[in-house]
Amino acid sequence: MRQLGRDVADVALMARSLYDWCPEDPLSQPHFNAQLLDPEPMDPKTLRIAWSADLGLGFAVDTDVMKVMVGEVDYLRQLGWTIETVNPTWPERIDGYALPVLQQAALAAQFGKDLGTK
Repeated sequence: MRQLGRDVADVALMARSLYDWCPEDPLSQPHFNAQLLDPEPMDPKTLRIAWSADLGLGFAVDTDVMKVMVGEVDYLRQLGWTIETVNPTWPERIDGYALPVLQQAALAAQFGKDLGTK
């Protein structure tokens, strides 16, 4: 049996630490934390999930890592989750090495004013 925690409370605590709401972050959602505090049973068939082995960037992935990841995706599908295999397309000049730079630039633009204040 695969598990992320001993119980729902463990998994909720982990998720809260990963997805905590930040009012300055437009991608952060306050209602998500409220759901974690009082979780309701979730029907996996109601979710849309995309899976990409290399994010469409041709990243090299070790064979043993790929085997585990594909196995986990297959396992979730067996449990009834709908998971679509996708290969995102990126602008012509974006490659795997540029993506982290773009992400860091966006974070700096959004949160740079707070750098060193906390």
